[in-house]
Amino acid sequence: MAFLFLVALLVTSSSSSSHGTSALEPTMTFCSGQPPNFGSSDAITTGELTSFLNAVCGGAYGVAHMSHNKSWHIAGTNRTMFGVAQCRPDVTVPDCAACLAAASSHLVARRTACTASGAVWHDTCFLTYYSDHDPAGPFREDEYTATVFNASRVLSPDEDGKAAVRRLLVAAGKKSTMSSHTCRGVGASTAAGGLIYGLTRCAAGVSCDDCRRCLRGALARVESEYNGSAGMQVLRLSCMARYESYPFYNATSLQLADRGIPDGLIGNPTIHGLPPAAQPTTAHPDGHTARPPDAPQPVVITSADPLVVLLIIFLVSGLAATCIIRVLITRDRRKKSPAQRAHAIDGMLEKAIHGQGEEHLSTEEEEDDGGITRCQLYSYQVLESATCHFSSRNKLGSGGFGTVYKGTLENGIEIAVKRLRDSKRSVQELEREICIVSNLCHKNLVRFLGHCFHEEGRFLVYEYAPNNSLEKFLYKACFQSQKLEWAKWFNIIKGVARGLHFLHNEGIIHRDLKPHNILLDESFNPKIADFDLMRVYDKQKTHESTQKVAGTFGYMAPECTTGRKFLLSIKSDVYSYGVLVLEIITGHKINTFEGQKSESLVEYVWRHWMERRANDVVDSDLGLEGQENAPRQALRCVHVALLCVQSDRTRRPTMGQVLSMLNSNNDATEVMHEPSLPGYVVRPKAGTGVWLPCLQVQGRS
Repeated sequence: MAFLFLVALLVTSSSSSSHGTSALEPTMTFCSGQPPNFGSSDAITTGELTSFLNAVCGGAYGVAHMSHNKSWHIAGTNRTMFGVAQCRPDVTVPDCAACLAAASSHLVARRTACTASGAVWHDTCFLTYYSDHDPAGPFREDEYTATVFNASRVLSPDEDGKAAVRRLLVAAGKKSTMSSHTCRGVGASTAAGGLIYGLTRCAAGVSCDDCRRCLRGALARVESEYNGSAGMQVLRLSCMARYESYPFYNATSLQLADRGIPDGLIGNPTIHGLPPAAQPTTAHPDGHTARPPDAPQPVVITSADPLVVLLIIFLVSGLAATCIIRVLITRDRRKKSPAQRAHAIDGMLEKAIHGQGEEHLSTEEEEDDGGITRCQLYSYQVLESATCHFSSRNKLGSGGFGTVYKGTLENGIEIAVKRLRDSKRSVQELEREICIVSNLCHKNLVRFLGHCFHEEGRFLVYEYAPNNSLEKFLYKACFQSQKLEWAKWFNIIKGVARGLHFLHNEGIIHRDLKPHNILLDESFNPKIADFDLMRVYDKQKTHESTQKVAGTFGYMAPECTTGRKFLLSIKSDVYSYGVLVLEIITGHKINTFEGQKSESLVEYVWRHWMERRANDVVDSDLGLEGQENAPRQALRCVHVALLCVQSDRTRRPTMGQVLSMLNSNNDATEVMHEPSLPGYVVRPKAGTGVWLPCLQVQGRS
């Protein structure tokens, strides 16, 4: 028998005192009753709830997971509790602790009404717990949303006032969605004759993608319900948006927090035509400002109000707006870099609110596969348990930047956990890289799932590739138990090209493309991995200079290893791709191959090409026999690879051109350009017919 949810909105009221509202008095409380399949034996006691919330609050700015039954054993439990505790970044540690303690006591006192879940919003903190779903799981568009007004009317109720508030909160929201850690942000705006202040914030553990979705719904609610009040809050379980006509946060503390955590203060353009702020500010001894003593009490819309029907309509409108924005974002992902996407939120919100901009999605196979990027925070305990305490039996491999372990989460999902080595990179630098990688979504790129920064180390979490790396199948000496047919090899060659083409369109150079960094899923589809050396580049430039040599020798283009200044461009990746294709076709490793007179693998293939004997370099184990088009496709791959490894980087094709050549008809070899001299090779001395390695003639100066 299905259970019905009992939802109660518990709104704390207080008398209109000249001393104002207590800082520890909640703005809003939300309670939900019995969840499905909830039995009386599962009822949480006061002591259990108190202990659980204390554990959650002890990890403020994080997510706590705890399973229990009456004896508090994890094994054999009927219920899992999830909690989130978070303080505003400008409050002091004592104030944060006091606020969360008050919130915890408030929820414990309402335990019988909050059996399924409970949430408390204070001015400076937020505390919630669930037993019916994981707050770090998929975002729910229908999650609880409340609107709180400041009863005073000091702003213009017309479109000018609404536009001013919209610009302020969209700017703050844009900052939130650009943050790479927990997606928080605040904003302030000046106006002729007055000031308005705004804040947008997402709950800890919410991915940046879900933060955008939640804030779009919140800002749509502000847009639809704005009435010119002096202040307004839209409170959701995953995010909140707020503006006031007085500074309700400490700007100095926020600026300090901005240096350590990616939150920050936003200055918006001057907004003209707004009346002056109606209330003076009151400073607390600790330096942060709060609601003025004579500020009016908030007016709260609850389920008992006659406006509930209108609220439902507004919510449906917000959901429709979110759907439209999702279409716009998916389309926009194909055209903009990760940094540009966050910058485009403002315009997309405007279009969605006014019902503009919906277009049909492209489904070209080399483009974004349309998946939603999920990037979340993992606790160290979860990763430690998943990897059996980082056991050597779970070790998948290691490299210059860390060791990778296989892990299995409690829900059975397999993951790959990279434990980074100690490095000089700051947390902020690493977070910027995480923000970029988490926005890269393509079927031929390994999917980034989340991260963990802990005193035990720094960890990056990726999807698990069951068939390990391409290196395991490529070289005869490495893996003999299973041979792949040509169709799979050709799919790998094209899949890597698609993934690299996507990266270049996003303004990213991989810099370390090699078989070890190509992972294979259960169907042997390739996924480019290991973005430790990636470089974001200006697509308006043909190349950039760098003082550092980075990459793996053998796969690095000559312009990246010779000369006083090393030139870096997307053509550097193209060279690496060409070497990788030659390794696949020949079955030999670039750094261990020795041909006639110690010639390299590239020289070996080039010599056979010039002698019109390119078929002789094709590995007999590729499974070409009995397939009509396979020999031509393999020869075309040799041709494309030699075009990619040309010494002159300007003659190398782009990855888009590579895809066109690989996907064209079987006679394409006849119309493809003839490759020129490869990198690290010079023309033979007159009369000798011997090809010489370039580095024997032209060393690094």
